[in-house]
Amino acid sequence: ATSGGKKGGGGSSAGSRGKGGLDKGSDPALTGTTVWDGGVLLAHALVETDWLTAHREGRPWPSGSPLPHALELGAGTGAVGLALMACRCAATVTLTG
Repeated sequence: ATSGGKKGGGGSSAGSRGKGGLDKGSDPALTGTTVWDGGVLLAHALVETDWLTAHREGRPWPSGSPLPHALELGAGTGAVGLALMACRCAATVTLTG
């Protein structure tokens, strides 16, 4: 992201100051403390719709499970994976940083 621009659809500008005067734009370690709008929308779409199961027409996933196994790469806060587990929409969820 460019200085003063928005990052990945997130709700705050890159130059804004967080708690304690920390600059999210210049400190990449703070990105793990932000739940991005895209993550909220994806979690909602996966949890509140039947997308994960409707297209399977009663057939199990290749693993033999009726539910998918989820792998979230670069999970940050892990909002999507945690939502899948909390709603029992996946057989297993693996989150990576």
